[in-house]
Amino acid sequence: MDNILFRNDDVSCNTDLMDLADIYATIRDIFPKAVIVSAVSLFCKENTKGSVYENVPFKNNPVKWFYNTDRIITELGKIPKSVIASHGLYHVDHSKLSFDAQEMSILGSCKYLNTNIFVPPFNKTNDDTVNICLDNGIEIYHKSQGWKNIEYENFDATHKYWYFHSWRWTKNSLRLALYKSKNESTIFNS
Repeated sequence: MDNILFRNDDVSCNTDLMDLADIYATIRDIFPKAVIVSAVSLFCKENTKGSVYENVPFKNNPVKWFYNTDRIITELGKIPKSVIASHGLYHVDHSKLSFDAQEMSILGSCKYLNTNIFVPPFNKTNDDTVNICLDNGIEIYHKSQGWKNIEYENFDATHKYWYFHSWRWTKNSLRLALYKSKNESTIFNS
């Protein structure tokens, strides 16, 4: 299956763009027709791990913790060729935000990034998240679409929706994970 969607969550100003280019080249080498989506978090906290914030995992922190940032992504043109999506102004669970805060985050980040795709951080949404996107012509990549995480689930080349965090991979480790499945799929489908 060459029309797989690979969604890279947490592209930020902490992302090493040369490593990212290698990761995307690896995906395209194995799946030439794959669609790669870069879900961009605008604000982040400087660190050398490449993640949006240090001290991973961080999803259980209180909402205000996520506002402690010191950088904003500005070099959008240097992100390797991919579909750009918003991952919000802050990488925070939007389902914990008020309607107004979600609206500001979703609409502001989509406008800044010139995209009409929103990827909710932590795959968390509520009715407000969905309605803001629907009312403003923004496509939401929702967990109900069947997104699977390459980091925690065995990659299956016959499944269409996969997400990952590029900072957790090298081009070689990703190549091994993707090739193993593609070769098994080819053997079983021959």
